[in-house]
Amino acid sequence: MGPNAAEDAEATALLPRRKGNEIGSYQYPTAPSSTLEEGHYSSPESNGSRSDGRDHAVHFSFTRRDISNKFVEESWCNRLGRSCLSWTLLLIFFILVFEGCLIYLSYRTMSPAAVPMLNLYDYIVVGGGPSGIIAATKLAQSFPTLQILLLESGTDSQSSVLKQQSILKEGATVSAAESGSTLWQEDAYQLNKFDVPLLWSGVASSRGRRDVLHLQAPSWSSSHHWPIDKTLMGRGLGGSGLHNAMIYVRSLPTDLEAWNVTGWTYDDILPHYVALEQYVEDHIPSQPFWTNDQGSTISKANWRGTTGPIRTIPAGSAVDALAPLFVQSAVISGERLAKRGFNHPSPAARLGAGYYEFNIRHGVRDSVAHALLGGHKAVPRNLIVRTGLTVTRVTTKPRRNEVPRVTGIEYFHSATGRMGKFLLRSDDVSEVILATGAIMTPQLLANTGIRPGGSVVHLPGVGRNLQDHPVVALKFKLVAEMEQDASSIYTLGDEMEDYVLSVAGLEDGQAKHKKLSNSSLSLQQALYSRLGTLGTAGFSAGAFLQSPFAKHDVPDLQVTVFPREIEPHVTRKQNANERAQMRCRSMLITVALLQPDARYQVEPLLSDLTSANEIFEQTAETERSMNASESSVPLTHYLGYNLPSIELPAGRSEYLSKRDVRVLAWGIERVRAIQKMPPLSQATGDELVPGAELVGEYLENHIRVESMPNSHWVGSTKMGPDSDTLAVVNERLAVRGVQGLRIVDAGVIPQVPNGNTHSTVCVVASRGAELIEQDRRKASQQSNNPN
Repeated sequence: MGPNAAEDAEATALLPRRKGNEIGSYQYPTAPSSTLEEGHYSSPESNGSRSDGRDHAVHFSFTRRDISNKFVEESWCNRLGRSCLSWTLLLIFFILVFEGCLIYLSYRTMSPAAVPMLNLYDYIVVGGGPSGIIAATKLAQSFPTLQILLLESGTDSQSSVLKQQSILKEGATVSAAESGSTLWQEDAYQLNKFDVPLLWSGVASSRGRRDVLHLQAPSWSSSHHWPIDKTLMGRGLGGSGLHNAMIYVRSLPTDLEAWNVTGWTYDDILPHYVALEQYVEDHIPSQPFWTNDQGSTISKANWRGTTGPIRTIPAGSAVDALAPLFVQSAVISGERLAKRGFNHPSPAARLGAGYYEFNIRHGVRDSVAHALLGGHKAVPRNLIVRTGLTVTRVTTKPRRNEVPRVTGIEYFHSATGRMGKFLLRSDDVSEVILATGAIMTPQLLANTGIRPGGSVVHLPGVGRNLQDHPVVALKFKLVAEMEQDASSIYTLGDEMEDYVLSVAGLEDGQAKHKKLSNSSLSLQQALYSRLGTLGTAGFSAGAFLQSPFAKHDVPDLQVTVFPREIEPHVTRKQNANERAQMRCRSMLITVALLQPDARYQVEPLLSDLTSANEIFEQTAETERSMNASESSVPLTHYLGYNLPSIELPAGRSEYLSKRDVRVLAWGIERVRAIQKMPPLSQATGDELVPGAELVGEYLENHIRVESMPNSHWVGSTKMGPDSDTLAVVNERLAVRGVQGLRIVDAGVIPQVPNGNTHSTVCVVASRGAELIEQDRRKASQQSNNPN
């Protein structure tokens, strides 16, 4: 290269060259020349490395005239020509430098969304489950000039979300190399296994099924589950919202009172329930005996939301033949009818039997990922979503006479092992936000040095106080007529065709008609009717009961009725023969404990990490590959990254307390009494599990042995006042003893709510984002008005 090449390269390296969906491509024009030198310089924003392994570089060409010394004699015209040419080239050079400066300034001032692969961010959200997606999108909407990065370890998601990975939607970037396969397609509308509501149980129990069938499990880096015992934890863009049962149950006001945390009353979080919900009553018929005294006015109640992003299908409809039989038998046996569904703010209104509400939109699972990243709402332009990257820890910087400051995160590529890092901007308001759930967040904190006896912060509460809704199951034989009253494997093809056509028609109709005419409304009703069982969770009925042992005047048991054995915590324990024999011949009722004394704790597994926890000197991603001798070493061991386990607290030999066992035994006896009442008794037969002969101490022993987790994990990084030594975060969800770190997932919930936890996890994240926004705006005001 010529002597001026370095100057040219410095100027041109400032010009970003984009590929695919990225914004803009720049190339310098070149004049014909006898000599052409070509350079290859890495863009400063990525230091030559992109997250997907492709070179992110600027190519440029320039011309230098070969001035020969063999021509000694030159004419005046030649000398004049050379002089003019020299001045012309010099002028061109200055013009190019000037243009480069202008483009550089334009580059620095363009929208953050136009620079999607930077390594400095205002907020780094770790975990692409419901809480992480909500927090990231809300912050991106609140601060359109800031850069928000959302990181997820898994690569699976619903088809609508995967579709966004190959396009630049409204400037936002969702990037990864996904393997989500399309199972069904109607014209341009695609569906995969995460979309179809009825498939939830099989998707949720797939890891357990491999275990009982003695099949070699795939590498966890390519799985949609975290391989942690006792859990069914989702791993993908959508988290456990990709495979849960889609039940929508809110916390009660009494739950928030029990939390006893400033700023977290029911009045504080109700606006977030309302803002997230899109409650509709456009196609749900009521059962003949259903006397909903609210009628169609429920959607107009001030505690319901109708314009939010996440669709809620109301109660009042049975999707399986056993549901109305159970509800009627429960009422006959003395239970109330939950006329207002299970989400009325009054604890008394929740008591009784009725139907669940579900997060399903037009026959498709309406997870948080589907609702916020799947195209139903515009993705914020300044939100960057990266999948396939497993965060190993948070990095911190010690400060003299001050608490440590969070500086960023370290990660490795889940499939290749390539390691890298992302950093926060060097200010006092940028933050890392953990949203990896009640199981994984304690592991991340421990890796960071934030744990009992931690090198960064001593926090004895990390991993403690882990709570769930322990559950036991009853199985009853179905009479012959009921065995046939279900979808047949021989008609599945026809049902699938109707389902896919109906989903495509409903989505297309929604896009074309904001307000439905009578004719289009009739068509919509017809399409809904053709969704069939595939467009549902496959069950619909349940009950909230209050035992004599209840701690407060609220339900302490939750009963759920499954017309077949489709509960994943149950099916994952069965072998192939049991599933084949029982699935079509028996029904299942689960009894879950809502006010448990039971506690586990998360035990992080620690090992030497890849480097000291110190601030990074360079902002670029780093590359590191395993050599041949290391290829047989498990990836997680090689990287010094391990998964936690769930254990009993020290000094505790039993998970369930005596009171827990008595409450569950009372619940089993209550279900037995309901099953003996017609019309349910006419459709079901003998009790297969635990067996009618098990009573008293025998039943209690059965409960101790056969109780199962319910995947409603909360509490392992709980929030609380300064006086609570086990509180990991304060009332603003900031981790104690360190600056720039928050937690917005289920771990911060101090006490497990009354019912399914998904909706509460969502509002905790929404409230957390609100607190972060408030703190940033307050800091901005203080900096602008120091006096």
